[in-house]
Amino acid sequence: MTDAIRISRRRFMKTAALSAASLSAAGGLAACRSSQDATGATAQETTWDEEFDVIVCGGGGAGIAAAYSALENGAEKVVIIEKANQCGGTTSINLGNIMAAGTTLQKEAGIVDDTGEAMAAWWIAEGEGVADERLVRNLADASADNLEWMAENFGVAYANLYGAYGTPYLEEGMLKDRIHVIVDAADPTKAGGVVWTTNGLAAFADKGGQVMTATEVTGLAMVDGEVVGVECGKARYRATRGVVLAMGGVDRSEELAARYLPQQLSDIKRGGVFVAQTNTGDGIRIGLAAGARGAFYSSVALFYETLYFAANSNPELASIIVNQRGLRFMREDTTYGYYGRVAYEEAAKNGGGAGATWMILDTKMIASPQGAWSDTAEGGAEARAAAIESGALMQADSIDELARLIGVDADTLSETVARWNKDAAAGIDTLFGREKQLGAIDEAPYYAWKVAGTNIGAVGGLVINDEAAVTDQDGKAIPRLFAAGTNSAGWLGRTYPGSGAFLAGCLHWGRIAGRSAAQA
Repeated sequence: MTDAIRISRRRFMKTAALSAASLSAAGGLAACRSSQDATGATAQETTWDEEFDVIVCGGGGAGIAAAYSALENGAEKVVIIEKANQCGGTTSINLGNIMAAGTTLQKEAGIVDDTGEAMAAWWIAEGEGVADERLVRNLADASADNLEWMAENFGVAYANLYGAYGTPYLEEGMLKDRIHVIVDAADPTKAGGVVWTTNGLAAFADKGGQVMTATEVTGLAMVDGEVVGVECGKARYRATRGVVLAMGGVDRSEELAARYLPQQLSDIKRGGVFVAQTNTGDGIRIGLAAGARGAFYSSVALFYETLYFAANSNPELASIIVNQRGLRFMREDTTYGYYGRVAYEEAAKNGGGAGATWMILDTKMIASPQGAWSDTAEGGAEARAAAIESGALMQADSIDELARLIGVDADTLSETVARWNKDAAAGIDTLFGREKQLGAIDEAPYYAWKVAGTNIGAVGGLVINDEAAVTDQDGKAIPRLFAAGTNSAGWLGRTYPGSGAFLAGCLHWGRIAGRSAAQA
């Protein structure tokens, strides 16, 4: 599994160009709005450029699942309208990890006692009181069946199984190996989210689905509070049954991030967001303009330079994270959805917008099989030299010298490292109860990395019910409007559980949204 994760990291970095190029938008973002026919005309009286049963806005993983599900559930004419020059979205550049409980792969691996109920309890705990428990249970209970559905219809299989790390407040036994890696059933050497999107689009086309690319949805057409179609600039397309919004989150929208998620704004401004270029919150703006209720909880950032506690199958680097006072401030062996948020908040608390936290390591990093700066990594030595030259990674022959380089009190940092080393020797973290990789930091040269997480998306969007219907300010469904994936909200909370949670939501809510729209 370690090799698979290491390969995936390289693939992650190489596909950054794909996010910027082949998934680029066809044009600038137009103002998003919801329109009511000024003359009071009915949908039948309005002039439409074309009519469909179901219109799916967005051609990423959630949109493809929704579109296929719509055809499967009785809709005859379904179209995907995609803003970029090709479909795929963030799913196509994702590593292709998806969470589920009670699956065949788990049972084959000897995990015979996992259930959707257990997975839901974990997600609810990490939602920290804000996730909708009914939505979480809805997703978790169907997660194994969703994987079977995608395997049957999209020609995928699942290889490799591993688990996430938890949070300090999780009850013992909540974590299981639930992360499945998507591969092509016909050619298992092909892996990742691109298998989902490529095979799914082919299956959708084979079933008679249509796709419009380089077409931007700019608003909803509504009559008497009911969604009857979409607007794409001057063009208007009627949906006789329903519209699904699956256009991603606020990931690259400075406007919406500034309004709802400060950490997301910070990551956007420093160029640290790794999602499709088209994820600018269009579907969320459109829904809000139609009277939808929005909910926004957190940003998700992991430390890709080290893949720090991203997978329980990985060897971890001997390291600690300190604040600008040279003190540890958290238990590091936690899921990245937790430590990324805590590190951001700690940096802001101590230094405002210019705040920072630092990962402290020693020379054992160079020989470790984990990390982009290791000599065992492809191009690791060159990457380490470049990071040192840029100032992102500091190197020193002593902890005191390292402290001076990063602007931290030398005595405090020395005391922090000394206490950590004493705890590591005793096998117990007396400050925060860390359990994994209690390795001493005691071999020069020493390193300090200015923590800068790779943002893989925002948690938040339009609040949905258990039929994936978008709800208004009073919690009532907006007629014929549905949402899926990260365009939707309620099924995740404050802490992102770990790799594969976003794709689990894309598959589940896409499948339900398509069915609901077809039956509306």
